[in-house]
Amino acid sequence: MKRLFLAIPIEKEIVEKIEAYTEQYKDMPIFKSAKWVDKKHYHLTVLFLGDVSDRLLPEMQNFIRGVCSQVPRFNIDLERITFFPPKEESRMIWLRFKKSLQFEELSKELFKYLYEVDFKLKKDDNSPIPHLTLARLHDPVKPKAIRWSQLEIPTIKANVCHLYESTQTPDGAVYTLIEEYKFAD
Repeated sequence: MKRLFLAIPIEKEIVEKIEAYTEQYKDMPIFKSAKWVDKKHYHLTVLFLGDVSDRLLPEMQNFIRGVCSQVPRFNIDLERITFFPPKEESRMIWLRFKKSLQFEELSKELFKYLYEVDFKLKKDDNSPIPHLTLARLHDPVKPKAIRWSQLEIPTIKANVCHLYESTQTPDGAVYTLIEEYKFAD
């Protein structure tokens, strides 16, 4: 059993801008319980797959490879920084990205397959939000607790999608790349 997710890697220049931006918040009392994501783990989440049986992995990888090869490369822009969930006491800080037609196509095709093979996804999970997790909050925060300053980052160029395994350790999650899938030219 492997805990898996699909993600789009973030270019180093953008990673550095995001990391510099978060520095202004890390020592704030409201975030004293926050576990900030290490910049080496920054990625744009496509779909969280959860625990996947080793026996299903080869078939799933073949399907993902086929879907990704049909989706044209695309660009995706930052929408805003936000808490998640946004309407209640929040447990995460996200960079939320604008949806794009290609992102929608990718996530819907992947969801359709994964739902059919019973990956314990719920029907309401079929519209993933493109996001980058900045921090996990051990003490929940009310969404209106802070005003975020403006963050300007370049457009993210989505050329590939990565399948990662996430392993929990006492020092936090460790992500291991399982496979890279190229989008169509």
